[in-house]
Amino acid sequence: MKKKSSLFFLIFIFSLISFTKVYSKQVCDLLLDDYKKNYTEYNLDTIPYSEINDFGFDLQKKFNIKSAINDPDIWIFDNNEEGYFKVGKIGDPDLIGKIFENDLIISANGKDLRKLNLEVYDKEIDAIFKDNEKVNFIFKNQSSLKNYNLEIKKNKKNVSMPFTDVYIKSIDIDEKNNKFNAGLELNFQYAYGFEKDDFDPIYEKALQYLLREDDIDGTKYTDVCSYTTEEWQSLKSTDPGLNFSFENIHSINQSLLEESYVLKPYSEDIPLDVELGWKNELTIDYFAKGIFSFNTDFDLRNFPFDKQKLVMYLVDRGQELDRELMIVSGYSKRVLNQFSDKNPINGWNIISNRLTYLPYKGPNDVNYYDGVKFEIEIERKHSYYLYKVIIPILLILMVCWSSLWVAPREIESRLTITIVCLLSLIAYNFVIDKELPKLEYLTILDWIILTSYVYATIPNFLSIYSHKLILNKKNAMCSKVESLGKKYGITSYFLIVLLIIAFNVNINPENASALISWMG
Repeated sequence: MKKKSSLFFLIFIFSLISFTKVYSKQVCDLLLDDYKKNYTEYNLDTIPYSEINDFGFDLQKKFNIKSAINDPDIWIFDNNEEGYFKVGKIGDPDLIGKIFENDLIISANGKDLRKLNLEVYDKEIDAIFKDNEKVNFIFKNQSSLKNYNLEIKKNKKNVSMPFTDVYIKSIDIDEKNNKFNAGLELNFQYAYGFEKDDFDPIYEKALQYLLREDDIDGTKYTDVCSYTTEEWQSLKSTDPGLNFSFENIHSINQSLLEESYVLKPYSEDIPLDVELGWKNELTIDYFAKGIFSFNTDFDLRNFPFDKQKLVMYLVDRGQELDRELMIVSGYSKRVLNQFSDKNPINGWNIISNRLTYLPYKGPNDVNYYDGVKFEIEIERKHSYYLYKVIIPILLILMVCWSSLWVAPREIESRLTITIVCLLSLIAYNFVIDKELPKLEYLTILDWIILTSYVYATIPNFLSIYSHKLILNKKNAMCSKVESLGKKYGITSYFLIVLLIIAFNVNINPENASALISWMG
């Protein structure tokens, strides 16, 4: 993850550029022209590859919330309560459907991995076994809780590993249209590495044009070149942003979209680069900033006591899964955590967030591609609906049922109360209707309103029936009916409302908020 460790250094360099903007732009234009004239010689369309030697899957990792920005332990292993390691990112398409994310790894060739002092990056599972060794793994499926065996061979292969970061800045939910709008900053990067005596022309030319020396203390550094989309794409070079797309994207606001490409060389002859972990390397970054609209599928049966998931599914279609694997840095997770802590989504509380690698295969795809899901779990703030919708409805119903305490002979007074309350309830629901999503199924609030209509009409019928009993001189029967209405009328309403909530929670517990989830 060292490539991303210099992000703030990159920002610092950008600030320096502002002082020499004209000069730097001229140099960058000259470098771009040189690249265009020598396109074939410089191999500008080459994608960087790295050799990996593993079993086709990683151990599951989680973000270390105690880590500082440049700490090496930003990611730590995610063990279960008993210390067993879990299956993480799957990078071999042949393993998809055979092993599953978060399955426990019980043993490997009889070895208990818990006793092998594994460390992220320094001593992972592939370091324990020999090249091309076949290893018998025993996994435990987290769904069925059953163990299963699978023999996997350790293999070498060359893969491209673009660095991929998504920074969430804002979210606005449009639940009526099953969408949400997210303000995002994207960064996709290719990093090329070169041996000391084997520089490619693309790297040599970048150093030739961009290597600088401070006039005061002689400190060496390299400039950064920033290009517009038109400038970089006119080069027809490697494009780190070309093949990334969100699978569940609805639209992108093109008028607000800002894009740029950034090129920067690093050198072992520059002390600061060495201090930050760089060698002789060249990075090409794609940056984008804008408003992205995503499709979603809200389940609102527990509305307004519901919780939902917001998902952004980023897919890399550059090459198949066994040829290209995304690497998401700790910066994405850190920004996601910060966004969750600020809780900036109007009308919702952020409960949790998750970043998960998930291979993607579309309906028309032959092969799998690498993908990563950014998930945010949110819970609706129900106070508005409780205090401005439900409680006023209850008050109207209580007034409606209070008519039973008026003498049955006073039919006009009774009907005045019940009919006015019913009309008030109807008028009030017209006012709040614009706040409610229109669905083909009934939500908890819909059921409450429907039940309220029924219970608002019952006192009206009781009044007429009681008045008729009085006229027929059936006073005993009238008293019994009146007594039952007073005793069980409004009480039965509250009981039915609770049963409605409990029923909805039981058929859809995963979308129930903490307020009502205990009823499931």
